[in-house]
Amino acid sequence: MEMLSAMAEEDPRLEVTDVEFQNPKHWYAQETMGYIQQQYPEAELFFLIGSDNLENYARAFRLVEFLEKYRYAVVDRGDGDLDDILQEIPAAWERRDRFCYVTPPEGIENISSTLIREKVRNNEPGLEELLHPCVMDMIRRDNRC
Repeated sequence: MEMLSAMAEEDPRLEVTDVEFQNPKHWYAQETMGYIQQQYPEAELFFLIGSDNLENYARAFRLVEFLEKYRYAVVDRGDGDLDDILQEIPAAWERRDRFCYVTPPEGIENISSTLIREKVRNNEPGLEELLHPCVMDMIRRDNRC
């Protein structure tokens, strides 16, 4: 939360919420998106996900209900064609217009939270190119690398 808040501070378009931590039960994406929609009733919401996780999320409980309200923005991680993945899941394929592919900017094509956690855990070089400077400072401050 601290890292996200520090990054969002610099951009007035961004807001960080701790609603998932405040709720006494485990919330799924459906509940989180519903909460955000209540805060911004006129907004069209997109659930951002890497293509490496699309298959798991596209098979999610209440997928049809989710897609009636929200859209998926799928970040291309170079692991296959979006249509190929969606064709394997009939409910997702029937609603493929609710999915859009996002090509990441040059230089951060393969960035992922998994990659960053592995680099921190293994004390590998190259984090500076992947992280916002304030996040890198926090990691160094906490002696995580």
